Amino acid sequence: MFDNRSEKGGKPNIDEVVMIKLLILQQWYGLSDPV
Repeated sequence: MFDNRSEKGGKPNIDEVVMIKLLILQQWYGLSDPV
């Protein structure tokens, strides 16, 4: 996964564990964007 540790600041990164949980929830409940 992309790790942005630049000096410019910006939005903080999402933890890898949280990202995996979100992907699992999307699969379980069918929460994907329509193509």
